Amino acid sequence: MSQSIKSVSAFGTFLLGMGMTCLRREEPANAMGYRLIEYGGTAFRVRLVWEKGFWDARIAGTSTASDAWYDVRLLTYLFGGRKEPEMQFDEQLDYVKTHWADIGQAFGPDRRINTHVRLDAAKMDRARKVFMIWPSAVQDLEVFLRGSGLACVERKEAQVLYGAMSVKYANSMAAVRISSTNGWHIDFAGITANPNQWYPFTAIRKLLQWPNDRQLSYNEMFDFIKDNWHRIIEAFGQENIAHTIERLGEIESAQGDKV
Repeated sequence: MSQSIKSVSAFGTFLLGMGMTCLRREEPANAMGYRLIEYGGTAFRVRLVWEKGFWDARIAGTSTASDAWYDVRLLTYLFGGRKEPEMQFDEQLDYVKTHWADIGQAFGPDRRINTHVRLDAAKMDRARKVFMIWPSAVQDLEVFLRGSGLACVERKEAQVLYGAMSVKYANSMAAVRISSTNGWHIDFAGITANPNQWYPFTAIRKLLQWPNDRQLSYNEMFDFIKDNWHRIIEAFGQENIAHTIERLGEIESAQGDKV
């Protein structure tokens, strides 16, 4: 999260330079807790929010205190050009900087009602695109898994908006399952031991990095798998599978004791 913190700090300096004032700042009780930083100006407000492992930027008008907050990605539906239902956090910040004058005009007194109508429509369109398609980070991991010799053995698409999605890859030693129930999850199974016994990413990470407990964002989790793939496969190999299953059992038992 350190690079994101630098981006937040630099963007805050930009907002202050554009005449905005810091209105609100909520700091977490721990490094992975919810964060909120809000800035206000004449025509609109900006919020930077850290939630569920990600930073996001949001925009609201200033006509009333209850003005709706809109994901910055929705602005790409408002100003023309290519619609971007998914954007990395730094891209969101750059988009606000680039379209600063456009945002001010959109939330001005003569256009704000139409802006709200268009952004509400964009919110539904983006939801359909984002929550019924595979996120780019998941797609990248799928490309990596196929390149590492695993085959897709099962895929379930979302049938409704916000519906659950899952995909499973496997080779002769290990299986990887990616699913979207209440957030994205990655689980692992050993093919030569019990292929129906799934272990969560947190247990696999503890197996490789004991006792590191720092929580990772989704993108960091995917990167960890790529960076440590050879060690993961080695752990589920024929020579190590018995010890791996024993250690994973101990790890899950220890985690259960903390609940």
